[in-house]
Amino acid sequence: ISGTAPSLWYDTHMNETSVLFIEDDPLLASTLSERLSQNGITVTHAKTVAEAVAHTASAFSAIITDITLPDGNGLTTALTLRTGEDVPIVALTNNDIDSVVPTGESLPNVTYILKAGHSMADIVAAIEVVIQK
Repeated sequence: ISGTAPSLWYDTHMNETSVLFIEDDPLLASTLSERLSQNGITVTHAKTVAEAVAHTASAFSAIITDITLPDGNGLTTALTLRTGEDVPIVALTNNDIDSVVPTGESLPNVTYILKAGHSMADIVAAIEVVIQK
């Protein structure tokens, strides 16, 4: 992941871009939420699967989730919450990507980002690219 963060665009109705962000690490959640907010994205944060299921994905342009959460699998939860395959999911992990994605399995409109080894700016830029698709 590299490059600079692109400026976010809005559709012809000027709808605000909003994401559901499921992350249990308070520092990462705070920092990433702040960076996304500075770029015009409304962030609803949930710390757990239980908190996430209280939200309806239909109100969100995308779902960003940590895969490993204290009360379950964030990716499985995001797949359940999204209203259709057109809602992109960004799955964040510190684990090896190959260990969290079964061989040969392709999930529609799901992007995996390895947190370790990437700057916050790179992670934000990658998330913005996914949201803009």
